[in-house]
Amino acid sequence: MKNFIKSVGLFAVISFIAVSCKKDDIVDESSNPIQLKEIRYELNNIPLEKVAKSSMVQNTNKSNNGNYIYDYALLATNPDDADDEKINNLLFKLTEATAPLIKDVNFNQLIINMASNSETQSANLLDLQNTAPNYYNEINQNLSVYGLSLELIEDSLTHQPIAPNMDFPETAELEYYVPSIFVPNIDLADPSLQP
Repeated sequence: MKNFIKSVGLFAVISFIAVSCKKDDIVDESSNPIQLKEIRYELNNIPLEKVAKSSMVQNTNKSNNGNYIYDYALLATNPDDADDEKINNLLFKLTEATAPLIKDVNFNQLIINMASNSETQSANLLDLQNTAPNYYNEINQNLSVYGLSLELIEDSLTHQPIAPNMDFPETAELEYYVPSIFVPNIDLADPSLQP
């Protein structure tokens, strides 16, 4: 369960932290003309002091545009749990492959709608293959840079518990995860605001 929460937490990087939205039916990109709307970016002043300084690249803490540079490989490491490290790396690559899409209001609305129809407030990215094949293909194209696809990620998102409680045999079972986007504020999420 701890690893599930950790995995969901990593997806919160691309989850929706915006305001006011009503639940709608899933957007069918094939029947709705694309309406390009500009997303308002209002969350850029989040204090960076909360991020561990040890995760910053040594001797080069800021890029040319003044943004901090982080050592994501270091952030993903877990010498005590190889499967957790594998999951962290896969989720980071999935986040990078999906990040360009969150600038698309239609994609954001689709994710909100899918999450609204889910018991876990999560949009399963594999469902995009049928719901929105253009987005599905774009994510897979972005993942191909790493030699990955959504299907390969799904097959690899497994975790073998390292310290099961033998009084409860289910704690020793292999855990399976699904590549998805969790929307923590589903009732308020606005697809036109910065995720």
